[in-house]
Amino acid sequence: MDGMSPLLRFVYQLEAGFRRFQDLRAAVLDALEHRADEESPFRSELLRFVGRVESREDVRGLIERTASPYRRALYLIILDGFNGQPVFERLSELKADLEDQAELDIESHIDRLPLLMLAPLLLLQFPAFLILLLGPIASHFLEALK
Repeated sequence: MDGMSPLLRFVYQLEAGFRRFQDLRAAVLDALEHRADEESPFRSELLRFVGRVESREDVRGLIERTASPYRRALYLIILDGFNGQPVFERLSELKADLEDQAELDIESHIDRLPLLMLAPLLLLQFPAFLILLLGPIASHFLEALK
């Protein structure tokens, strides 16, 4: 799971909590504790959000200020889950959307790889081939000038 989006990893951990028959609150806290050694901006933001939800503070402004639509959707799911509404279907839809987005990101990266691989070819290999090809010609030319 290393290298995976922290949001997608968190959604997988929530889903694993549901498979262990945990409620959303327990699944969220378990998922946050699962990566307690990891200090990422997403984890700290999520900890602040969950703390505000548990203390019954108004979090609508925080949700609206969140730039990522996927994080915003996750926060709304967590908020509804803490209020006792069913969230499993919405969480499954979010997971599917995140997986689709991850596949698109991977395909985009793969599509850029040939262009990225041209740089070492042009900067390193092409001059070496020119030296191999033009070296003997230059050598013969310099001998002819003597």
